[in-house]
Amino acid sequence: MNSLAPFVIFYLGALAALVLRGPVRIAVMLAVPLIGAANLMHIGGGFSTEFLGYTFTPVHVDKLSLIFGYLFHLATFLGVIYNLHEKDTLQHVAALVYAGSALGAVFAGDLVTLFVFWELLAVSSVFLILARRTARADRAGMRYLIINILSGVILLSGVILRAAETGSIAFEYLGTGSLANNLIFIAIGIKCCFPALHTWLTDAYPEATPGGTVFLSAFTTKVAIYALARGFPGTEELIYVGATMAMFPIFFAVIENDLRRVLAYSLINQVGFMVVGIGLGTDLGINGAVAHAFNDVVFKG
Repeated sequence: MNSLAPFVIFYLGALAALVLRGPVRIAVMLAVPLIGAANLMHIGGGFSTEFLGYTFTPVHVDKLSLIFGYLFHLATFLGVIYNLHEKDTLQHVAALVYAGSALGAVFAGDLVTLFVFWELLAVSSVFLILARRTARADRAGMRYLIINILSGVILLSGVILRAAETGSIAFEYLGTGSLANNLIFIAIGIKCCFPALHTWLTDAYPEATPGGTVFLSAFTTKVAIYALARGFPGTEELIYVGATMAMFPIFFAVIENDLRRVLAYSLINQVGFMVVGIGLGTDLGINGAVAHAFNDVVFKG
C-alpha cells in the first residue's frame, strides 16, 4: 500500500476529538473526511498477510469498495457540518469511530476483518442513540445493541464454519446453499433490515439525537448493501425480499406522526430497491443498487 488504511484516519480523528475542544476540534473533524478522501485517491490495491494458515486482507481495494469509500467520506463531511452546533464530545467521537468502522468494513478483504468492523459499527453507533439521554433512548439503544451484536455472532458462526469447510476466509462471492453461507446471509440481512428483522431500525433511529440520526441513516444499512453486493449478487431470493421491503414500510409510514419514524420506514423502503438490484445480479442491477445507495445517503441525511 502507498497510503493509510482509510479507517485509520478516522480513528485518529476520533482520538483528537476526544481531547480537543472548541474551534480546534471542529477544524479537525471537518479535516478528517477531506484528508481521508485525498488519501483514497492514492490508495493502492490493498494489503494481505498470512497468519495461522489463513490469508488476512485488512484492506482490499476495488471499484466497489472505492465507491462506498467516497460515499462514506461525503456522508461524514455532511454529517459533521450538521453537528457543528453540538458541544457533546460523546457524539463527536462516536460519529467518527462509527464512520471509520463503516470504512473498515467496506475495505475488508477477509471475513474476519469484516466481523471485527461489523461489531465496531454496532458498539460505536449505539452511543449516538444513548447520547440523547432519555429513558426511551436508553431502552431503544440497548435493544439496538443486542440485535446488532447478535448479527455479529451469527456472522462469526458462519465465518468459522466456512473456514472449516473451505480453508478460506476470503470475502468474495459466497452465494447461498451451505449452512456457513446461509448464516452469513442472515447476519447481513439483519443489518439490511430484511422483513421481520427490521424493527431495530424503526425502534432506535427516531430515539437518537437529531445529528446522530443523520449519521445512522448513512452507514449501517449501506455497509449491509455493500456486503450483499460483494457476497451474494444474483441471489434470486433477494428479488422477493427486496420487493417486500419496498412495499410493506409504506403502510406503516402513512399512519405515523413522528417524522423521523416515517423517514426510518422510508429508509427500509429505499434499501429494498437496492436489494432487488443486487438480487438481479446483472451489471445494470448492481450498478443501479450502488448508485441508489449513493443517492439515498445524500437525500436521506
